[in-house]
Amino acid sequence: MNLTPEDRDRLVERVLKAHKYRESGLNTETVLDLINQEAPRQSSEKALYKAIRAKLHNIVAPYLGDPDYAHLTAKLDCLLNPTLDSSELRAICLEALKAHASTAERIPEQETIYQRLFAATGQPGTIVDLACALHPLAFPWMGLPLTTAYYAYDIIQPRVDFINHFFEAIGLAPLVENQDIWSPHRRFMPTWASFSKKPTALKNASQAATVIFGRSSMWTRWPSPCPPKTWPAPTACWTITVNW
Repeated sequence: MNLTPEDRDRLVERVLKAHKYRESGLNTETVLDLINQEAPRQSSEKALYKAIRAKLHNIVAPYLGDPDYAHLTAKLDCLLNPTLDSSELRAICLEALKAHASTAERIPEQETIYQRLFAATGQPGTIVDLACALHPLAFPWMGLPLTTAYYAYDIIQPRVDFINHFFEAIGLAPLVENQDIWSPHRRFMPTWASFSKKPTALKNASQAATVIFGRSSMWTRWPSPCPPKTWPAPTACWTITVNW
């Protein structure tokens, strides 16, 4: 079906005002992108709205869980100069991580997973965490300095706000944004900006990531091909892609 700009704006507003999403601070670009994808496939606005809601349910995935951000913020604010090895700080992080299925399943390996990964790759100065969910809250277990530039992107505003608040509390730069990583207007740093040099043993590093994550992995060298001209120039040459 054909939509005017006014039709699109009205449909975006309708989706964002739905009970399930009205408090989520959902990224408007995500909804607009779904409208543009589904409009040619649907014959009516009713069918279009239903298709968008179905896809959005899988993208936002409310069934995976979310913590009480106001409660966690209040607990975080009670800490005086929290350090990364603070048991109180880690307890808050664990409370949040357990609330979301994707991070809860990694907790049993959290004490060693990052050490094993960075032993293979070298210590990154920059991390780019796309569709991050609550993963940045595992930073106290990563063994990285507070000078690390940790860029993270998610489409849920309360989640973004809390992670930035957490970063500021521990002394990291608040580099988390509400950003749809598939949007044509994306502004995020490219994922290949993670490592400044080729790993010493490329094959071993790839195998290590496969063992650590239990998924296949692949190292990629850039430019090959060159990144899109609309993105920032990469500050490094190598990245690892893990099929999570």
